[in-house]
Amino acid sequence: MARFAEYEPLRRSGSPPADLRIRDALPADVPAMAGIRATRGDCTAEQARSGFERLLGRVAAGEALALVAEARGAVLGFGCAARFTPPPGAPLHCAPAGWYLAGVVVAPAMRRRGIAAALTRARLDRLARPVYYFVNSTNRASIDLHEPFGFEELTRSFWHPDATFQGGVGILFVTPPAGRRAV
Repeated sequence: MARFAEYEPLRRSGSPPADLRIRDALPADVPAMAGIRATRGDCTAEQARSGFERLLGRVAAGEALALVAEARGAVLGFGCAARFTPPPGAPLHCAPAGWYLAGVVVAPAMRRRGIAAALTRARLDRLARPVYYFVNSTNRASIDLHEPFGFEELTRSFWHPDATFQGGVGILFVTPPAGRRAV
């Protein structure tokens, strides 16, 4: 399975399930989240499970947010965010402190139904502004997902300890200034 959804602009596979619900992730959701994460092919389900357990610890400490999309009692995807504080000695072009969207993944069979957008809206509704995210310039699917929410390019010259960009350039985006609301 490809790490990112194949870029197919404007293609929809259908509507979100009528009973779609976005809610806080619970420890009981970790196996389903790990299974979905492992479909990207860049980690095993066990590695993903361990990562989500650490993430839920950060959620409990108020340093992260983890939401799941579910329908008919099944987890269909997840979206995360994490608070970032530049470490001591960070370079001058370090990304700013604040909340960062940190990944949204939807089960392959449920993609292109608006679930990732619902997870993005729910995360933005819960986070203090500004909100940032960074992406590889080659990941058009992610850029297009975030565009309706009003994200604006901030810079292509930044450092973040979790950011590496193979085959492209990193772009740091930020939500619009207060008072300007998109979608």
